[in-house]
Amino acid sequence: MYYNIVYLTLGGGKFLGQLMTVGLDNLEKEYFDTYDRNHVEWMEREDMFFYNDNISMSCSNWYTFDEIAKLENLIFINTIDKESIDKIEQRNQYISTAMKNPKIGDVRMKYHNECYRFLKYKNINFFDFDYRDFWNKDKFLQAMIKFGKHFNINFKIEVLQYAQKKWIYSNIQKMNKVKNNTQNLPK
Repeated sequence: MYYNIVYLTLGGGKFLGQLMTVGLDNLEKEYFDTYDRNHVEWMEREDMFFYNDNISMSCSNWYTFDEIAKLENLIFINTIDKESIDKIEQRNQYISTAMKNPKIGDVRMKYHNECYRFLKYKNINFFDFDYRDFWNKDKFLQAMIKFGKHFNINFKIEVLQYAQKKWIYSNIQKMNKVKNNTQNLPK
């Protein structure tokens, strides 16, 4: 089975691909120890992970709405709610992507959310993953259990917990580094 993850830049697509990889390939929690490499830029570190060959991860702005609607086993990470938007904006402060340009970030966010509305309006069959669930321990586990049942992927709970802890801690470390650097600027 081939899986298509569609996400907004900074919206957890690669993390979900990593989670799927450990579930599909029956890997252990140490796979996520790469998140300990906080001295490496986030995007560069993401490239250090390997992914199951049956997983495709794509930003929504790479396709038209119709092209996304035709993807098989579509997993769409939605950022439609305020909590998700706030988290994306927060991550944008410490992860360097094209989203740092406010106009690009705004257009991509709008495009992604309009694509989500399009998929819902057209009743396209897809797995709807709430981005905000990555950030909440209980909701994350519930979402991943539901996800695993939907795609018949057996996740080890302890690996999911370890992965989320590593991902969140790394986000906090990156955010704190940026905060400390800006606080030490001359006034």
